[in-house]
Amino acid sequence: MMKKAVALMALVAIILPLLCGCVTEEKKEQYKAFSFSYFDTVTTIIGSESSEAGFSEELNNIYAMLDEYHRLFDIYNEYEGINNLYTVNQLVDGEHPTVKVDRKIIDMLLTAKEMYTLTGGKMNVAMGSVLSIWHDYRTAGLETPNDADTPPMDLLVEAAKHTDINDIIIDEVNSTVHLADPQMTLDVGAFAKGYAVEMVAQALEAKGKDNYVINVGGNIRTIGTKANGSKWMTGIENPANTEEYIEYVSLAGEAIVTSGSYQRYYTVVVSAKCSSCEWVYDREAGIPEQNVAPDTLPSHLAGVSCPLCGSRIRRISKELHHIIDGETLMPAEGLLSVSVICKDSGMGDGLSTALFCMSVEDGMALVNSLEGVEAVWVTEDEVKHYSTGFADYIYK
Repeated sequence: MMKKAVALMALVAIILPLLCGCVTEEKKEQYKAFSFSYFDTVTTIIGSESSEAGFSEELNNIYAMLDEYHRLFDIYNEYEGINNLYTVNQLVDGEHPTVKVDRKIIDMLLTAKEMYTLTGGKMNVAMGSVLSIWHDYRTAGLETPNDADTPPMDLLVEAAKHTDINDIIIDEVNSTVHLADPQMTLDVGAFAKGYAVEMVAQALEAKGKDNYVINVGGNIRTIGTKANGSKWMTGIENPANTEEYIEYVSLAGEAIVTSGSYQRYYTVVVSAKCSSCEWVYDREAGIPEQNVAPDTLPSHLAGVSCPLCGSRIRRISKELHHIIDGETLMPAEGLLSVSVICKDSGMGDGLSTALFCMSVEDGMALVNSLEGVEAVWVTEDEVKHYSTGFADYIYK
């Protein structure tokens, strides 16, 4: 009997810790936080931790990383004690100086050069000279819509002569960047945000973190699954009606990035005609009898009355979005949106921009040639086109 009792106690001693381990396992709660401090857009962080204090600690780490990347990749502002891309773009005595930068800038630019090669030049961070012109015209058009205009093509063509990515000279040993063309400037808006999100995600993964989602202005990167093991679900906006979704997708460790013509744009009057008489204005033809030059916007179109008979003028406008095709130097045409799913948020960001500047056929061929990359295109006629394996991600 004594031997049986001792054996039974030993068995209990073995089982009890196992049972206790199951009972005392820390339960995770899901938390969410918002910020508007990074990359001029809304940042949403969702994460599961065993306590709110644990989430707050990790959130502060994420924000610190995003803030650092935001400052380093900023082309519009300088920061005390930091050599960022704004510094790299500056001229000293008519030349770009060689600037010693943080290794994070070096790594981003090297990756951007790889993306340039991958996309056949469609994703080019050396297009700052062209994009800055469009930025100025878009800003002016939003501030004074009646005077909104498109940049003169000769100005764009001249600027495009200074977009050779090979003129970005990177010295990895000394951690320096030099722009060999004095009229070149960098614009990393098509890539840097997604790249920063990916670097933050990889830092979390290296620490063994999971059950997180980082969303910086629509650049979404999932880290693991939800705490209960289920995948994250997100909707892809319908570009023709942003209150609807074209698909819901399930992700677990992947990123999804969308580029669209409906997100950032301004409106330009391209033609107008009188509702009563035969007066007509066309941007390309001008109004010869009134000595108005082609491709200019007559000042009287700021009003609503016909200059001949005083009747109402009917305007025909065009929305000009921010994704500029490096070949045409104009906003890319043919698509409303492209959404890319892949493991790397930076790659997804760069690809979505590049694909927007390609035909669906060329873009489809590129995506289907890349392992672990899927995409959905929405054309201007609101038809959806899917890459070979995209259906595997659609929420069922």
